[in-house]
Amino acid sequence: MNSKWLRSLPLFAMLLLAMAMAFGLFNHHTLKDDERMVGLRIAPFTLPGLGGGHFSPQLWKGRVALLNVFASWCVPCASEQPALVRLAQTGKILIYGLAWKDQPQKVAEYLRKNGNPYRSVGLDAYGQTTIPLALTGVPETFVIDKTGRVYYQYDMPITDEIADKVILPLMEKLSNGDIK
Repeated sequence: MNSKWLRSLPLFAMLLLAMAMAFGLFNHHTLKDDERMVGLRIAPFTLPGLGGGHFSPQLWKGRVALLNVFASWCVPCASEQPALVRLAQTGKILIYGLAWKDQPQKVAEYLRKNGNPYRSVGLDAYGQTTIPLALTGVPETFVIDKTGRVYYQYDMPITDEIADKVILPLMEKLSNGDIK
């Protein structure tokens, strides 16, 4: 009887190992894509600005701001542009743009064609902000509180509904200090 048990020991150990691996693979919590940066400060970076100057998180330091990452070659970005323009026209939101993996002349033409809701646009021709912003692509939008932390992240095109029901109320509450 003892030898039978010893012969089945490797099988038993393998079953235990397989169960442990399966538990690890199937029972873990991951953040949704649009929560990667929530609660974190945006790491410092400096980029050239469209039309000259520099673009960095210092532009919105101490303010509630919306950072929208877009590209002229991005079809979903063009679809969200009317909602962003409308948000900017309310005068209640500071919107900054970051042109990701794009060229200045193409960005300028895109903004002439689709409207420019941005106070300032940074040019990230080589994807330098991919890691500091944990970008997975474009469009991505970040609501940043007065302390410089990302309060909300959205990695799909902004629609009028998202703008009206989520972003605008959130920005107003953060600006008024109703949310911390």
